[in-house]
Amino acid sequence: MKSKIRKIVIEGEEYIWSVAETDWDKVLLKIWISGQKKYPWITISCEFHNPWYLIGPVTKENFKNFHIKPITPSDVAKIMDLTLTEFGEVDLVTETMNLTFNNVGKLVRC
Repeated sequence: MKSKIRKIVIEGEEYIWSVAETDWDKVLLKIWISGQKKYPWITISCEFHNPWYLIGPVTKENFKNFHIKPITPSDVAKIMDLTLTEFGEVDLVTETMNLTFNNVGKLVRC
């Protein structure tokens, strides 16, 4: 998976984000505050179940098992909203917050 840098504007503030594959079933979402590129503001390890690793080639019989959903800008906006609600706003990033989702869907520090 090739990582592509994208921009998103939330409440008038510009952020930069990218997604990179870290393992066969995990991706890492990185979000920077625009203009602060030294450290990402947050990184979030997300599960990504790639059915090709477990099922094999697509056939008529297993087609219904192929549900690949990429991380979209709306997902990034929701994650940013959760992060701001849980951890508050940041003016200057001096270190990266490494987060993950717990078993009930809440963002927690790694």
